[in-house]
Amino acid sequence: MKQFLIFVLVAWSGSVAAQSGAVISKVRFCGTEYAVPAGCTAQSEYEVRCSSYAIQWIPTLEKASVSLSEKLIANTEQQQDPSKRSLYEKKQVKVLLANQPATACYRINYMGRDGKMTHKLIAYGIVSGQSVCVILSSENELDTNSDIPSFAGKIIQFVT
Repeated sequence: MKQFLIFVLVAWSGSVAAQSGAVISKVRFCGTEYAVPAGCTAQSEYEVRCSSYAIQWIPTLEKASVSLSEKLIANTEQQQDPSKRSLYEKKQVKVLLANQPATACYRINYMGRDGKMTHKLIAYGIVSGQSVCVILSSENELDTNSDIPSFAGKIIQFVT
């Protein structure tokens, strides 16, 4: 329940920033500040959206990370086109979060209700002492580090 409240607070803070018209030019991931890339917008200090991808991170309590990631994965199952369930794919992969090994990560591919394929990495781990859940969503497949957009690659990379 506490984790759900944190998620709602993060989403609400993004909504407030968007409503106030304030342009967010920098975001902070576990203590490291990044400039928002050209052509992208920060929805909040925890989310960057670009034309073909979005990356979001949610600071969590360590013991809540597993529960939150399971809920996010279940949410992808609900977002898929029911007639295209055979296209749903979930696979555990190894990634780094800011060059530190993630506790776990799942690569998920599915056909959305909008008829478009969606590719996600949902990972959680501890970065600079902060437990965090990271969600990278892309229109493009996410199979190798070269598939990860450069800004997102500062936050999440495949273990090679």
